[in-house]
Amino acid sequence: MQTKRLVVWAFFLLLLLGTTKTQGVLGQSVAYERAERLNKGQNLSNWLEAYWQTNYPNPTGYTRQHIAAMHTAGIRSLRLPVSFEYVTDEQPPYTVHTDNLLFALIDSAIIWAADFDMILLIDNHHGWEVTVSNYQQLVPRMAAMWKQMAQRYAYLDPNRYLFEIWNEPPLLIPEPYIRPFYQACLDSVRTVTNEHSIVIGAHAANLGLALAITTPYPDNNIIYTFHTYEPYNFTHQGFPWAEPFPFPTGTVFPLNNNDTLLVNTFTSVANWRQTHNVPVFLGEFGVGVYADAQSRCNWIGLVAALANQFNFPWIYWDWLYDFSWFETLPPSADNVLTCFKEALQVYDFSGNADIMPNLPDVKLYPNPAQNILTFQLCERFGSFEVTLYNLTGQTSGTFYFSAAEQPAINIQHLQKGFYFVRLQNEIHTYTLPFFKQ
Repeated sequence: MQTKRLVVWAFFLLLLLGTTKTQGVLGQSVAYERAERLNKGQNLSNWLEAYWQTNYPNPTGYTRQHIAAMHTAGIRSLRLPVSFEYVTDEQPPYTVHTDNLLFALIDSAIIWAADFDMILLIDNHHGWEVTVSNYQQLVPRMAAMWKQMAQRYAYLDPNRYLFEIWNEPPLLIPEPYIRPFYQACLDSVRTVTNEHSIVIGAHAANLGLALAITTPYPDNNIIYTFHTYEPYNFTHQGFPWAEPFPFPTGTVFPLNNNDTLLVNTFTSVANWRQTHNVPVFLGEFGVGVYADAQSRCNWIGLVAALANQFNFPWIYWDWLYDFSWFETLPPSADNVLTCFKEALQVYDFSGNADIMPNLPDVKLYPNPAQNILTFQLCERFGSFEVTLYNLTGQTSGTFYFSAAEQPAINIQHLQKGFYFVRLQNEIHTYTLPFFKQ
């Protein structure tokens, strides 16, 4: 029931998309090029944003050797989460205390990025306890902080260094209370530099479905971002710090079609990107170490394949801790989990392995499709059933094919929009999105 509600929610979000006209954002070539260069990335997590640590900021949380190991894995961009709120005065003029060790460590990351020819995204992360009642007082504080950061880092090469306004606004705070932060900080940075690309997400903790109903900002040098941890009770199971409460272990993936939520999210964001002609990347995703091994593989396979299908550059959340993609530490080619290596296409990935365990045997074309939707299957696929349905879960037809047939479906009767096909043979069930022109 919960999954169905989420699917219905996605549908209404897309309906809202249809009523939102594009801003006509042009001149995005520089932002697009920089977004593409993000390629495969890694968050330097649990370091400069982890203000609760007793030795914060930890001078050895990440080192040049860590970055070298990431580069060897094939990582080409870094996201540096920082708790700037921790060093910003609470009263005007909201001075940022740049003499704090935090800034020496940021400078180290700046140097590492240049040394290894990586993109570095400087991210304003934890802190900023925003509520409906206090947001008007916090907007000028965050904007003042960003002006000082823009002044401090204006010298950085804009083709290598990006500024991310705000990591994850509170989940339950509506957009009218969040948008003023983004706009004020964007305006504040632009008084200092127009050359640097600004990274902006959405309200509701930067969920993809929240981005899919966001009106783009009137600036032609923005890269948009979203985060994916759905289903949250699966990816965050076993962590005592998970909110709103810890989730018990034992949840598997996929379960009760909860993979459909991920497909809906990526499809909705891709549609929004195309509608508004703006670059988008996946800024955070990960699955926790307390999920069972096969379910972790299933999840990372699906997310990586969706990112690949929709051409979203990505930055994985964790390297050393709760969401690590290694069997043991230190991270290396010998310790990487095989399914993560194949899904994320890291280290000496040859390109021969299936990168989507959930969809290894099925392709559909053309996509977008206008009249006929055709399926390309591996020889061993056998007989199967196809169900066609829309974003609300309403079925538009069921079809049966034998192993000897060349499967194709006439979709002329469908209205323009996003749909899904579910293919089921004797062993597997596969769900693929497509767009009806």
